[in-house]
Amino acid sequence: MNNMKKGQSAIETITILGFIILFSIPLLFLLTSLNKEEAVILQARSSVKQLADTANSVYIQGKDASQIISVAMPQKLKEIRFESLPNQESEIVFILDLEPGEVDIVAISIAPIDITSNITGSAGLNQGIQKVKIEYDGNVIKFIAIK
Repeated sequence: MNNMKKGQSAIETITILGFIILFSIPLLFLLTSLNKEEAVILQARSSVKQLADTANSVYIQGKDASQIISVAMPQKLKEIRFESLPNQESEIVFILDLEPGEVDIVAISIAPIDITSNITGSAGLNQGIQKVKIEYDGNVIKFIAIK
């Protein structure tokens, strides 16, 4: 009879551990996927801010100023837009295609930006490090992808 109680408690312990593992696997998967999405958003914020700060710097330097920078293009980057705002300010918008839907990451620049700028190059959006030339022609800031 004593051996049966030991066997029953062992089976109960294994069953409880099984349920704990069964419920923790989806929870861990959810937590790791959220962390990946947060990392993509943080990288996009850093990159869009880098572009805006460099555009501001080149604009302040005056006509014919330019600078080449390396920008980390985040994963799941769907589109990059440049939009004009009142008072010659501009928006740089990274549109990310994440699980909950599209997320816009925006930075404001004091410089007027050529809204037809293309920093994605002819091959389309590339993830990873991209070299970008930022130049001011006296009218607008232009972003040019460098291979």
